Amino acid sequence: MVHFAAVLIVSALALAPEHASIVVSVAIGICAVVGEVVSIFTTIQLLRYRWTNYVQDHVSYGLLPALCYAGLLVAAWMILAGNERALDLLAGALLLLLVVNIRNAWDLMLSMVHHQTERAERERTKDN
Repeated sequence: MVHFAAVLIVSALALAPEHASIVVSVAIGICAVVGEVVSIFTTIQLLRYRWTNYVQDHVSYGLLPALCYAGLLVAAWMILAGNERALDLLAGALLLLLVVNIRNAWDLMLSMVHHQTERAERERTKDN
């Protein structure tokens, strides 16, 4: 939810033409820092509790979102500096974050279905 909210908030900020560049930069920077902290925390929890053994899950739940937020932080700095390529970096980071989160939502849904199916199978076996 945090990553989807970040994409929505930053996209809405980027669409509003009336804001000064410092306001946009600070808001994007705050979203980037919060998202980076969440990504690092998630990565630590994944590794500590071994919720998954799949490398692709470690990459998509931790590494890629952290990379996207680092890109957002750099884009915020570039907007403040007046760099014309800042919006390209901002769009790329947001698009990658959105794709990664669609993948993660799909993975989570499949995992929940798998666990529910296993639970139903155990109960059916126990009843027989």
